[in-house]
Amino acid sequence: MDALEHERLEDIEFNATKMVNGNKILKHVEIIESFFAKFSSLGNRFSCVAASKMLHLICPSLLVMWDNAICTCYGLKSDATSYAYGFVPLMKYEVNEAITTYMESHKCERDVAIKEITQKYGRTLAKMVDEYNWVKIRMRCVNCRHVRFISIESKYYCDLKKTFISPKNICKKWNENINRRYALI
Repeated sequence: MDALEHERLEDIEFNATKMVNGNKILKHVEIIESFFAKFSSLGNRFSCVAASKMLHLICPSLLVMWDNAICTCYGLKSDATSYAYGFVPLMKYEVNEAITTYMESHKCERDVAIKEITQKYGRTLAKMVDEYNWVKIRMRCVNCRHVRFISIESKYYCDLKKTFISPKNICKKWNENINRRYALI
């Protein structure tokens, strides 16, 4: 995974290539798929879930964790190909939507937006989109087909109706969790 060590979710070019093991040239997406397949082959029932968690620990700025419910919500299979070619690019899209929204609302450049967002919450964007998935899907607070990860500042917008939904309005559990984690209120 050294080939992806300095890559970030918001910036990765999936078709860019790197030398792996000193003799193979692979696309970034192929590297992700290969390592996911290797890690997931080590386990049984939740092997793809465990693989995503291990890969996130190795590349916390790039790779996002998932579980079976998240796979289902996004209409993906729980396998290496779906993770590398479907899930990670989708999470990149979601993160870049959030960055763009932040840039527009704060009238700042991309690098400034990324720096402010990550410093404010002390998390990588990959970890933030993971937490977004957890709230959206695991807590079943909002229908996953109608919500976008558009604003990172503890605000989520309903893409379907273009209406603002604050954490307080999502559900009690999310409000309690956000108080504990970010001490916002």
